[in-house]
Amino acid sequence: MLLEKLSPEEFDKVIRTMKSKENEAIADMVLHLCEMDKRQFFRELGYSSLFSYCTEGLKYSEGASYRRIQAARALKEHPDIYDKLKSGLLSLCTVAEVSRVRDESKKTNLISKAEGKSKREVERLVSPLLPPVKSKKSSIRVVQREVAPAPIFESSTSTRETEESYALSVQLDKETYELLNRVKEHTGYIPLNELLKRTFRHFVNDKARDSRARKIKVLKKSRYISLSVRKTVRKRDQGQCTFVSKSGKRCSERCGLEYDHIVPFSTGGSNEVNNLRLRCRGHNQLHAEETFGREFMQGKRANVFK
Repeated sequence: MLLEKLSPEEFDKVIRTMKSKENEAIADMVLHLCEMDKRQFFRELGYSSLFSYCTEGLKYSEGASYRRIQAARALKEHPDIYDKLKSGLLSLCTVAEVSRVRDESKKTNLISKAEGKSKREVERLVSPLLPPVKSKKSSIRVVQREVAPAPIFESSTSTRETEESYALSVQLDKETYELLNRVKEHTGYIPLNELLKRTFRHFVNDKARDSRARKIKVLKKSRYISLSVRKTVRKRDQGQCTFVSKSGKRCSERCGLEYDHIVPFSTGGSNEVNNLRLRCRGHNQLHAEETFGREFMQGKRANVFK
Protein backbone atom coordinates (compact mmCIF):
# COMPACT_ATOMS: atom_id res chain seq x y z
CA MET A 1 0.00 0.00 0.00
CA LEU A 2 1.45 3.37 -1.08
CA LEU A 3 0.54 5.96 1.51
CA GLU A 4 1.07 8.76 -0.95
CA LYS A 5 -1.87 7.52 -3.06
CA LEU A 6 -4.41 7.32 -0.22
CA SER A 7 -7.17 9.92 -0.06
CA PRO A 8 -8.12 11.57 3.27
CA GLU A 9 -11.12 9.26 3.55
CA GLU A 10 -8.98 6.18 2.91
CA PHE A 11 -6.45 7.37 5.46
CA ASP A 12 -9.24 7.75 8.01
CA LYS A 13 -10.57 4.27 7.26
CA VAL A 14 -7.14 2.63 7.60
CA ILE A 15 -6.31 4.46 10.83
CA ARG A 16 -9.67 3.58 12.39
CA THR A 17 -9.11 -0.07 11.49
CA MET A 18 -5.68 0.07 13.13
CA LYS A 19 -7.19 1.74 16.20
CA SER A 20 -9.75 -1.04 16.49
CA LYS A 21 -6.99 -3.67 16.33
CA GLU A 22 -5.00 -1.70 18.91
CA ASN A 23 -8.00 -1.69 21.28
CA GLU A 24 -8.34 -5.46 20.86
CA ALA A 25 -4.63 -5.95 21.59
CA ILE A 26 -4.83 -3.78 24.72
CA ALA A 27 -7.89 -5.64 26.00
CA ASP A 28 -6.18 -9.00 25.43
CA MET A 29 -3.01 -7.77 27.15
CA VAL A 30 -5.00 -6.68 30.21
CA LEU A 31 -6.84 -10.02 30.26
CA HIS A 32 -3.58 -11.98 30.20
CA LEU A 33 -1.96 -9.77 32.85
CA CYS A 34 -5.03 -10.33 35.02
CA GLU A 35 -4.55 -14.09 34.79
CA MET A 36 -0.79 -13.84 35.34
CA ASP A 37 -1.39 -11.72 38.45
CA LYS A 38 -3.98 -14.21 39.70
CA ARG A 39 -1.64 -17.18 39.24
CA GLN A 40 1.56 -15.30 40.15
CA PHE A 41 3.42 -16.72 37.12
CA PHE A 42 5.83 -13.78 37.02
CA ARG A 43 7.72 -15.34 39.92
CA GLU A 44 8.63 -18.50 38.02
CA LEU A 45 9.88 -16.25 35.21
CA GLY A 46 12.32 -14.52 37.58
CA TYR A 47 10.46 -11.33 38.52
CA SER A 48 9.58 -10.21 42.03
CA SER A 49 6.26 -8.63 41.10
CA LEU A 50 3.91 -8.02 38.18
CA PHE A 51 5.25 -4.46 38.09
CA SER A 52 8.82 -5.75 37.63
CA TYR A 53 7.63 -8.12 34.91
CA CYS A 54 6.00 -5.24 33.01
CA THR A 55 8.89 -2.78 33.37
CA GLU A 56 11.85 -5.16 33.10
CA GLY A 57 10.44 -8.01 31.03
CA LEU A 58 8.00 -6.21 28.72
CA LYS A 59 9.94 -2.90 28.73
CA TYR A 60 6.88 -0.78 29.49
CA SER A 61 7.47 2.56 31.19
CA GLU A 62 6.46 2.82 34.84
CA GLY A 63 3.33 4.77 33.91
CA ALA A 64 2.29 2.31 31.20
CA SER A 65 2.91 -0.60 33.59
CA TYR A 66 0.85 1.02 36.32
CA ARG A 67 -2.13 1.62 34.02
CA ARG A 68 -2.13 -1.94 32.69
CA ILE A 69 -1.82 -3.45 36.15
CA GLN A 70 -4.63 -1.28 37.52
CA ALA A 71 -6.85 -2.33 34.62
CA ALA A 72 -5.90 -6.00 35.09
CA ARG A 73 -6.82 -5.91 38.77
CA ALA A 74 -10.05 -4.04 38.11
CA LEU A 75 -10.94 -6.72 35.57
CA LYS A 76 -10.98 -9.34 38.35
CA GLU A 77 -14.02 -7.70 39.96
CA HIS A 78 -15.55 -6.18 36.82
CA PRO A 79 -15.22 -8.59 33.83
CA ASP A 80 -17.21 -6.24 31.59
CA ILE A 81 -14.15 -3.96 31.44
CA TYR A 82 -12.63 -6.34 28.86
CA ASP A 83 -15.38 -5.73 26.26
CA LYS A 84 -15.37 -1.99 26.96
CA LEU A 85 -11.60 -1.77 26.43
CA LYS A 86 -11.93 -3.83 23.27
CA SER A 87 -14.64 -1.58 21.86
CA GLY A 88 -12.84 1.61 22.87
CA LEU A 89 -15.56 2.76 25.29
CA LEU A 90 -12.92 2.77 28.04
CA SER A 91 -9.19 3.50 27.86
CA LEU A 92 -6.38 2.37 30.15
CA CYS A 93 -6.19 5.90 31.58
CA THR A 94 -9.88 6.07 32.45
CA VAL A 95 -9.87 2.59 34.00
CA ALA A 96 -6.83 3.55 36.10
CA GLU A 97 -8.66 6.65 37.32
CA VAL A 98 -11.79 4.67 38.24
CA SER A 99 -9.60 2.11 40.05
CA ARG A 100 -8.57 4.78 42.56
CA VAL A 101 -12.03 4.48 44.12
CA ARG A 102 -11.95 1.67 46.69
CA ASP A 103 -15.71 1.22 47.15
CA GLU A 104 -16.66 -1.51 44.65
CA SER A 105 -20.35 -0.55 44.56
CA LYS A 106 -19.47 3.03 43.59
CA LYS A 107 -16.84 1.78 41.15
CA THR A 108 -19.44 -0.28 39.25
CA ASN A 109 -21.52 2.84 38.67
CA LEU A 110 -18.44 4.86 37.71
CA ILE A 111 -17.41 2.36 35.04
CA SER A 112 -20.70 2.98 33.22
CA LYS A 113 -20.43 6.76 33.61
CA ALA A 114 -16.84 6.74 32.34
CA GLU A 115 -17.72 5.20 28.97
CA GLY A 116 -16.63 7.43 26.10
CA LYS A 117 -15.24 10.13 28.40
CA SER A 118 -11.76 11.63 28.45
CA LYS A 119 -9.31 11.16 31.32
CA ARG A 120 -9.98 14.70 32.56
CA GLU A 121 -13.73 14.14 32.56
CA VAL A 122 -13.32 10.91 34.52
CA GLU A 123 -11.03 12.68 37.00
CA ARG A 124 -13.91 15.05 37.74
CA LEU A 125 -16.22 12.07 38.36
CA VAL A 126 -13.70 10.34 40.62
CA SER A 127 -12.48 13.35 42.60
CA PRO A 128 -15.53 13.72 44.94
CA LEU A 129 -15.22 10.05 45.94
CA LEU A 130 -11.59 10.27 47.05
CA PRO A 131 -10.25 11.44 50.44
CA PRO A 132 -9.22 15.12 50.36
CA VAL A 133 -5.50 15.60 49.75
CA LYS A 134 -3.74 18.47 51.50
CA SER A 135 -0.91 20.29 49.80
CA LYS A 136 2.47 19.57 51.38
CA LYS A 137 4.46 22.24 53.18
CA SER A 138 8.16 22.91 52.81
CA SER A 139 9.08 21.73 56.30
CA ILE A 140 7.90 19.78 59.33
CA ARG A 141 5.80 21.90 61.66
CA VAL A 142 3.21 21.36 64.37
CA VAL A 143 -0.35 22.21 63.36
CA GLN A 144 -3.69 22.09 65.14
CA ARG A 145 -6.33 20.14 63.26
CA GLU A 146 -10.03 20.53 63.94
CA VAL A 147 -11.89 17.40 64.94
CA ALA A 148 -15.55 17.89 64.13
CA PRO A 149 -18.13 16.40 66.53
CA ALA A 150 -20.41 13.65 65.27
CA PRO A 151 -23.08 15.16 62.95
CA ILE A 152 -25.95 14.04 65.18
CA PHE A 153 -24.68 16.28 67.98
CA GLU A 154 -23.50 19.18 65.83
CA SER A 155 -25.31 22.48 66.14
CA SER A 156 -24.60 26.16 65.68
CA THR A 157 -23.40 26.40 69.29
CA SER A 158 -21.30 23.21 69.36
CA THR A 159 -17.57 23.60 69.97
CA ARG A 160 -14.94 21.95 67.84
CA GLU A 161 -12.00 20.13 69.41
CA THR A 162 -8.47 20.25 68.02
CA GLU A 163 -5.63 17.77 68.02
CA GLU A 164 -1.94 18.12 67.34
CA SER A 165 -0.61 16.86 64.00
CA TYR A 166 2.37 17.51 61.77
CA ALA A 167 2.75 18.82 58.24
CA LEU A 168 5.59 17.09 56.40
CA SER A 169 7.29 17.89 53.10
CA VAL A 170 10.23 15.88 51.78
CA GLN A 171 12.20 15.79 48.53
CA LEU A 172 12.74 12.27 47.17
CA ASP A 173 15.62 11.01 45.09
CA LYS A 174 14.89 8.86 42.04
CA GLU A 175 15.34 5.50 43.80
CA THR A 176 13.03 6.45 46.69
CA TYR A 177 10.40 7.73 44.27
CA GLU A 178 10.50 4.47 42.29
CA LEU A 179 10.22 2.44 45.51
CA LEU A 180 7.21 4.52 46.57
CA ASN A 181 5.48 3.77 43.28
CA ARG A 182 6.20 0.07 43.69
CA VAL A 183 4.76 0.11 47.20
CA LYS A 184 1.61 1.80 45.87
CA GLU A 185 1.36 -0.89 43.22
CA HIS A 186 1.04 -3.46 46.02
CA THR A 187 -1.04 -1.46 48.52
CA GLY A 188 -3.36 0.40 46.17
CA TYR A 189 -4.54 3.91 47.02
CA ILE A 190 -4.04 4.66 50.69
CA PRO A 191 -3.09 8.02 52.27
CA LEU A 192 0.66 8.56 52.40
CA ASN A 193 0.56 9.24 56.15
CA GLU A 194 -1.00 5.80 56.70
CA LEU A 195 1.68 4.19 54.51
CA LEU A 196 4.43 5.92 56.48
CA LYS A 197 2.83 4.90 59.77
CA ARG A 198 2.76 1.23 58.76
CA THR A 199 6.37 1.37 57.55
CA PHE A 200 7.65 3.07 60.71
CA ARG A 201 5.69 0.71 62.96
CA HIS A 202 7.10 -2.31 61.14
CA PHE A 203 10.65 -0.94 61.40
CA VAL A 204 10.36 -0.19 65.14
CA ASN A 205 8.80 -3.58 65.89
CA ASP A 206 11.46 -5.34 63.84
CA LYS A 207 14.28 -3.56 65.68
CA ALA A 208 12.63 -4.33 69.02
CA ARG A 209 12.46 -8.03 68.12
CA ASP A 210 16.15 -8.01 67.11
CA SER A 211 17.08 -6.30 70.35
CA ARG A 212 15.20 -8.83 72.48
CA ALA A 213 16.76 -11.71 70.54
CA ARG A 214 20.29 -10.42 71.15
CA LYS A 215 19.66 -10.19 74.87
CA ILE A 216 18.70 -13.84 75.20
CA LYS A 217 21.75 -15.76 76.36
CA VAL A 218 20.36 -19.27 76.37
CA LEU A 219 18.10 -19.94 73.46
CA LYS A 220 16.06 -22.83 72.35
CA LYS A 221 15.93 -23.23 68.58
CA SER A 222 15.07 -19.75 67.31
CA ARG A 223 14.38 -18.05 64.01
CA TYR A 224 16.84 -15.32 64.97
CA ILE A 225 19.67 -15.03 62.43
CA SER A 226 22.87 -13.52 63.80
CA LEU A 227 24.26 -10.34 62.29
CA SER A 228 27.46 -12.07 61.15
CA VAL A 229 25.47 -14.76 59.28
CA ARG A 230 23.24 -12.14 57.63
CA LYS A 231 26.29 -10.16 56.48
CA THR A 232 27.94 -13.29 55.06
CA VAL A 233 24.79 -14.34 53.17
CA ARG A 234 24.23 -10.82 51.79
CA LYS A 235 27.85 -10.58 50.62
CA ARG A 236 27.77 -14.05 49.04
CA ASP A 237 24.50 -13.34 47.21
CA GLN A 238 25.71 -9.85 46.17
CA GLY A 239 22.68 -8.15 47.72
CA GLN A 240 20.31 -9.54 45.07
CA CYS A 241 17.45 -12.05 45.00
CA THR A 242 18.89 -15.46 44.13
CA PHE A 243 15.87 -16.87 42.28
CA VAL A 244 16.73 -18.07 38.77
CA SER A 245 14.01 -19.00 36.30
CA LYS A 246 14.06 -22.12 34.13
CA SER A 247 15.28 -19.95 31.25
CA GLY A 248 18.25 -18.80 33.36
CA LYS A 249 17.04 -15.30 34.26
CA ARG A 250 17.98 -14.19 37.76
CA CYS A 251 15.55 -11.92 39.60
CA SER A 252 16.98 -8.37 39.67
CA GLU A 253 15.29 -7.28 42.92
CA ARG A 254 17.64 -5.66 45.47
CA CYS A 255 15.16 -3.94 47.78
CA GLY A 256 13.17 -5.45 50.63
CA LEU A 257 15.06 -8.75 50.46
CA GLU A 258 14.39 -11.52 52.98
CA TYR A 259 16.51 -14.39 54.33
CA ASP A 260 14.91 -17.55 52.98
CA HIS A 261 15.59 -20.98 54.51
CA ILE A 262 16.40 -23.51 51.78
CA VAL A 263 15.27 -26.29 54.13
CA PRO A 264 12.33 -24.56 55.86
CA PHE A 265 12.85 -23.64 59.50
CA SER A 266 9.58 -25.32 60.45
CA THR A 267 10.83 -28.64 59.09
CA GLY A 268 14.16 -28.52 60.90
CA GLY A 269 16.20 -26.18 58.69
CA SER A 270 19.05 -24.35 60.43
CA ASN A 271 20.04 -20.67 60.49
CA GLU A 272 23.48 -21.47 59.10
CA VAL A 273 24.94 -19.74 56.06
CA ASN A 274 24.62 -22.79 53.80
CA ASN A 275 20.87 -23.03 54.49
CA LEU A 276 20.10 -19.37 53.84
CA ARG A 277 19.75 -17.29 50.70
CA LEU A 278 18.43 -13.87 49.74
CA ARG A 279 14.98 -13.81 48.19
CA CYS A 280 12.53 -11.03 47.40
CA ARG A 281 9.12 -11.30 49.05
CA GLY A 282 7.50 -12.73 45.91
CA HIS A 283 10.05 -15.52 45.46
CA ASN A 284 10.22 -16.25 49.20
CA GLN A 285 6.45 -16.78 49.07
CA LEU A 286 6.81 -18.92 45.94
CA HIS A 287 9.24 -21.23 47.78
CA ALA A 288 6.78 -21.49 50.68
CA GLU A 289 3.92 -22.33 48.31
CA GLU A 290 6.01 -25.00 46.59
CA THR A 291 6.81 -26.50 50.00
CA PHE A 292 3.53 -26.24 51.91
CA GLY A 293 0.96 -25.71 49.14
CA ARG A 294 -0.57 -22.53 47.77
CA GLU A 295 -3.91 -22.83 49.58
CA PHE A 296 -2.17 -23.25 52.95
CA MET A 297 -0.03 -20.13 52.39
CA GLN A 298 -3.00 -18.09 51.16
CA GLY A 299 -4.77 -18.96 54.40
CA LYS A 300 -1.72 -17.93 56.42
CA ARG A 301 -1.46 -14.58 54.59
CA ALA A 302 -5.19 -13.91 55.05
CA ASN A 303 -4.76 -14.16 58.83
CA VAL A 304 -1.64 -11.98 59.10
CA PHE A 305 -3.46 -8.77 60.01
CA LYS A 306 -6.35 -10.31 61.97
